[in-house]
Amino acid sequence: MSTRVTSVRNSPSFKATPSHILKMLYWQCQYNDCTNPSVPDNGDCGACGKHLCKQHLTDEFHPCRSLEEEKFWEAVNATSKNELQATLEAVRKLNMIDLASQHRPGHTCIATIPNDIDDFLRGGINLHIPITFDDGVKWLARIPQQNFKAPPYHLGQMITESAIVTMDVLKGACALIPSAYVPLVLPKSPCEGKGVNEPNYHFLDYLAGSPCPCPIFDGVENQDMISNTLRDLAKFYVNLSSVSFPSFGSLIKTPTGETVAGPLISTTFCNPHREPYFPGPFRSAKARWLGCIDHVLNEIEEGKAFQMDPVRNYLAHLEIRETVMECERFGDKQEECYIKHADDKGDQILVDAEGNITGIIDWDWAYTTSKAEAFASPLALIDPDSVFTSSNDLTAYEERFMQEYINLGRPDLADCIKGGRLYLRLDFTVGKEFDEVMMEGLRDAMGRDKLGLDVEGWEQWARDRYRDHKGLRRVIRAVRNSAQN
Repeated sequence: MSTRVTSVRNSPSFKATPSHILKMLYWQCQYNDCTNPSVPDNGDCGACGKHLCKQHLTDEFHPCRSLEEEKFWEAVNATSKNELQATLEAVRKLNMIDLASQHRPGHTCIATIPNDIDDFLRGGINLHIPITFDDGVKWLARIPQQNFKAPPYHLGQMITESAIVTMDVLKGACALIPSAYVPLVLPKSPCEGKGVNEPNYHFLDYLAGSPCPCPIFDGVENQDMISNTLRDLAKFYVNLSSVSFPSFGSLIKTPTGETVAGPLISTTFCNPHREPYFPGPFRSAKARWLGCIDHVLNEIEEGKAFQMDPVRNYLAHLEIRETVMECERFGDKQEECYIKHADDKGDQILVDAEGNITGIIDWDWAYTTSKAEAFASPLALIDPDSVFTSSNDLTAYEERFMQEYINLGRPDLADCIKGGRLYLRLDFTVGKEFDEVMMEGLRDAMGRDKLGLDVEGWEQWARDRYRDHKGLRRVIRAVRNSAQN
């Protein structure tokens, strides 16, 4: 039985967002009283934990830039401990036991809050507090780490809400998804964009099992164990194919309670300064990728992205745009869409001692996309070293995974593996800092010839190719004017 969910364009929950909340869709610069937006990614400093704008990211205002490597990492470790300690203190202030018990009237529970930050149950991004009810039912409170890489407060709320909606939809199609529960009393919202008073969090069913390594075959010598994991993972994706959507975007609930595929919730493609604040939903893969690329190009033109190297990154996105426009695999017709896990590198998969999958977790940032992308190889099956080369050759585990699909009578999903590297390359280049090796991999995945140029040679090639582009001229002019001032 298949399920199809609707979509909505510019949902009221996004359009009717008060201005003080919009402030929380991006980090303000944390240098004294500066109110400028911080530089995405490059403006986030692990050494001091601050978010800084283009001006205050310079050596004159930001001494971390001049630290020797050893001192820099000492500062990063010290800041990380301070951030964890602040999160622990915030957790202790939460009335977590009462909030969890409200979901199960008549039952009491205990929350195992650690005494020390070293005792936290930690994933790559989230912290977990075990909760045990009087009848033996176990939950986890899932708390995003409040570190320098955490998204701003209200954006974090949107991410969590979308993840919970996604899990609710998937729960109907697959028993491997944990149930999620939102606290009936939400954390207090901070009034400014410079910090978080209380962490966003929610409750999850506890699932037994251990996370797979990243990738799943890393350090695992028992091939029978890997075979069991591949078999169960293929079954999961077959079940996933029973839930479809009419558009590309993030799952949200409307004010009337309807589940819809709405705008694409993203830090990379967020525009907190004007509507629409997020792009989408989109009707086709071409529209989705062009919309995201055009967002990045506009952000560079306005001086809001890649401030440290705007020309080179603008050129790269012009080339990516050209490849998408010319790629025959991207059409303009509306496509059926499916849920894609946004961080499928392996540790989202929980397994028992024999490699049987017991759960699939971490649905933050999940989105709906084309069949070709949704069922392309997860990163869990790809050698990380090959990602950072220009090779798009399939691994032996991808070949085995294709056979599992065929064994289940789904050769159509096996075909998605064959051409899946295209989407990995787009994900690693659109909205990301220019990397010529990644660009070579993208050209190859798109069926274009590799250029075989070094960075300087490529930049000259790109400047010549796009020299008449008006946006590029504006960016070059802005860089020259800034240098003169």
